[in-house]
Amino acid sequence: MFYADCVIVNGFCDSDVDGQFTYVSPHGSSVIDYFIVSEPLFPSHCELCVGDRVDSWHLPVEFKWRQVDRIADKPAQVESYEDCIVWSENCSFTYKQELDSDDFKRCMQDAHLALGSDIDHSVEIFLNALYCAAASMVRTIWKKKKNVNDWFDDKCKQKKRTVKRVLKTFQRSKKENIEIREMYIKERKEYKQLLTRKKNEFDRRRIEKLKQSINDPKIFWRTIRSVNRKATIYNDITREQ
Repeated sequence: MFYADCVIVNGFCDSDVDGQFTYVSPHGSSVIDYFIVSEPLFPSHCELCVGDRVDSWHLPVEFKWRQVDRIADKPAQVESYEDCIVWSENCSFTYKQELDSDDFKRCMQDAHLALGSDIDHSVEIFLNALYCAAASMVRTIWKKKKNVNDWFDDKCKQKKRTVKRVLKTFQRSKKENIEIREMYIKERKEYKQLLTRKKNEFDRRRIEKLKQSINDPKIFWRTIRSVNRKATIYNDITREQ
């Protein structure tokens, strides 16, 4: 690889000096998942980390490249936070003053004028005006990750932590430890069997709930929608395109 001005990152950077296994299975362990980068990018700006997800025999490999001339004043975007308006009695007086201000009244007039020609633009003006008026109540809220699998209970979480703990013990060993690898294979197999059992039990309960709510349309269709939950797809293609 050096002859092509490229470098295999695994085992050649400070974050992965030992070249950790990226594939752990009952048949053995190896480094078959790797990153290749151009030599000018190596090694000072590269960071490689082998993860501990247990969904596959292949372990996730994360590669980071640090840009040296990054603008320090530009804040990093964090997707786990969201700015929301939270009602506060302490800020209510300021909010009412903003609603009585000339700027807010002018925005309401603009929204009313746009109502006849472009209702979406009218609503946008109205919402922006309300948001600006409530600026004193804007708070940064932590967005908790929702668990999309309702059947993934505490027992599944505990078993997953156990599997990860054994995997990390195997990864910390300087050489391939057959005993720990077999223990990881055993724990992972039990974990997968537990997930299958929990999901089947959950599906049976949901089917039973559908049968019992067949005479109640509201509960019935609410359950149907929860089964067919899918991500919303937005189509930005216009009719002319």
